[in-house]
Amino acid sequence: MIHMIGLLQIFGILYLLLMLYMTFLYYKRNNYSWRSFAFWVAVWSAGIVLLLFPQTSSTFTQQLGVTARVIDFYLIIGLMFFSVIAFFSFITVKRNERKVEDLVRKFALQERKKKRRS
Repeated sequence: MIHMIGLLQIFGILYLLLMLYMTFLYYKRNNYSWRSFAFWVAVWSAGIVLLLFPQTSSTFTQQLGVTARVIDFYLIIGLMFFSVIAFFSFITVKRNERKVEDLVRKFALQERKKKRRS
């Protein structure tokens, strides 16, 4: 079944492609593990699939009684906003974990050198 892609779908797909690209960039900078990379790629890809084939979620939304387009718009905007927050929070946590690991490693090496001298 072929359907016209709306402006909101195009905007959403472009947004998700941007998030996929940013996920790839942060992964290449070694900001997080392969598993984390795979998780975020799956999240953004699922969003693209849902935007390309909205009928896949229509059964669920009909059961909930969500039919107004305005509600859809606010839901999409809200999900985009919170997904960006979640993504950047995740990046920040991973970066801080790495910094703490480096500091602990340096501290342990310094303590080891002190014990050898005494």
